[in-house]
Amino acid sequence: MNTGNLSKIIKMLMLLSLFLFIQNCSSKSKLSAIDTYLFEIFFGSTGGFSNINPVFMVKSNGEVQKKDNAFSEPFLLKKITKPTLDSLYVLIRESNFATLKINRISNITKYIEIKSEKFTNKVSWFDDSQIPVELLKLNKALINTIKN
Repeated sequence: MNTGNLSKIIKMLMLLSLFLFIQNCSSKSKLSAIDTYLFEIFFGSTGGFSNINPVFMVKSNGEVQKKDNAFSEPFLLKKITKPTLDSLYVLIRESNFATLKINRISNITKYIEIKSEKFTNKVSWFDDSQIPVELLKLNKALINTIKN
């Protein structure tokens, strides 16, 4: 085999490799690159006239649970899908939840607490204008997990 043909074959193999690499990269979805980890999300509100405060929980296995109060046993409301869980991971990351320091308490206080293998943090607020938009999106997504 002469060097001209060998050079052409090497160039063709390089182009093929580059094409396959680009094809592989473009076929992966953004959600497949999410850094997933075990977590439990607790959310709800406290206070108010009746002081009846259910606690909702979302677990990394997709279970959505409810406790009628802080002392009762949880029960399964439903199970959410992997894409819904992935969107929660994205919202947690986008809100920088692990580093948020928000503790604003009033008569009726909303909260989100996340316990995970990477971090544990709780935020509390009573007025939605007090918190970042990204945290509002996370809160809305969590509320949607119990409604839909």
